Amino acid sequence: MAKTTKKATNATVSLSLKDQQKNLYRYGQMIESGVPLTAEQARAIGSAIKAVALGASAEDAFFTNWDGRAKDGLFDEMKRNLAIAWIAAAVDKSEFGLGLTVKEAIRRAATHFPFKETVLRKYWNERGTNRSPLFDLP
Repeated sequence: MAKTTKKATNATVSLSLKDQQKNLYRYGQMIESGVPLTAEQARAIGSAIKAVALGASAEDAFFTNWDGRAKDGLFDEMKRNLAIAWIAAAVDKSEFGLGLTVKEAIRRAATHFPFKETVLRKYWNERGTNRSPLFDLP
C-alpha cells in the first residue's frame, strides 16, 4: 500500500510485511462486509489498486517502503531458496533429477529465476553442503 508506516508516540515505525498482509486482509474483509474504511485506509487501498491497474505488480503496489523496495527480504529469500532447490534437483542424478552439471543447472536456473548466473553461483557456493531440493519457508 502507498503508506506503510504508523505513528507510535512521536516516532514513525515501519510495518513488517506480515503486518501489512494482515492489514490488507482485514481491509478486504471490511470491504466485503460493508464496513466503511477510514479515509487513510481508503486512500492507501485506492492508490495501490490504481497502481496495479496501471501495470505495477501487486507485490510492489501493496508491500513497499516509501522508496519502493520490498518491506523485508521474505520474498527475496523465498525466491533464492527456490532457485537453490531447483538447482539441487537439477543436478540430482536419481530418476527424479535432471542429472545436469552444476554449471548447466545454474545456467538454466538463470533463465527461470530473477537472478544472474554469477549471483546464483554465489548463492550456491554460500550454501556449502546445505543444498537440497527441499527447504523450509521462512
